[in-house]
Amino acid sequence: MFLQRIKKYTGPLVSFIIMLFIACLLVIPADTETASQAVPAAESQTVPAETKVTHRTVYSGIDYAPVYDYDYYVERHPSLLSKYGANDKKILRHYVLKGYPKKEKASESATSAAFAKVQKARIAKYLKNTATAQKTSQIIVVCDHELSLWNKQEDGSWKRSLKYYCGYGKNGLALTRHAGDKTTPIGSFPILLAFGKAANPGTEMTWKDITPYSYWSAEYDTYNTWVESRSSMAGEHLTDYYQYAYAMAIGFNINPTVFGRGSAIFLHCKSTDRWWTAGCVSVRTKVMKKLLRRCKDGTYIIIVPKDTDIKKY
Repeated sequence: MFLQRIKKYTGPLVSFIIMLFIACLLVIPADTETASQAVPAAESQTVPAETKVTHRTVYSGIDYAPVYDYDYYVERHPSLLSKYGANDKKILRHYVLKGYPKKEKASESATSAAFAKVQKARIAKYLKNTATAQKTSQIIVVCDHELSLWNKQEDGSWKRSLKYYCGYGKNGLALTRHAGDKTTPIGSFPILLAFGKAANPGTEMTWKDITPYSYWSAEYDTYNTWVESRSSMAGEHLTDYYQYAYAMAIGFNINPTVFGRGSAIFLHCKSTDRWWTAGCVSVRTKVMKKLLRRCKDGTYIIIVPKDTDIKKY
């Protein structure tokens, strides 16, 4: 009825325009409302961010992050997950006790430099609680073929001042030994004195010049001591060894001294043609001079095959 009245009082064209306008009023708001309801719904759908699980890397106060990554390690040892589940503490412990001693790579970033960083932290940690640390403020550490010098800080921690490659006995390191077996003794020992064929390089340690009559005795009555003798005697005639241009006497087999257990165990300059020794520890001549200039009386040396053995001394 409404449309018929429009046609009656208006022409066909005007009535068509009016009807089109009415249709827009009825249709467009409905579409707009639907759209306005749909768009916010689409915008409200957010993708949750991926959460990365952080696993522990610190064990017994030492951070193994430079060489250890949990995901990397369990991927190579899947049996650990069935054994320990998701217990990252036990899996880290497994690496520290089993993987690290073999220098197993447990991370993409586990370079030789990364292992050296962790080793430095381990030695500093172990030294702090040793009996030797209660006796001195300087310790030379021989850990396999690595020699390093450590100084005690005011807070009781230990800081490394140098590190170099070293040689030792041809037949390795040994807890028990005897004269002539070409092993280097394991343990903690005081440095007795510094000496050499060359002039004192500037050490604050007690220094003795080697003379033509200087021997390190292998005689029963003076076993394992420095003796000045104008007659030949059993032991080492010190002036015969160019390796003793600069040296330190290691306090092995003293208090008590046991005849035949071994004598003349020194830290000295390496041979020109080899690293191994008859039982001493050897370093390059320039390193020996550096050590002498940095060490003082009261210094100790700890000789061990692996860093965890430091804790015993």
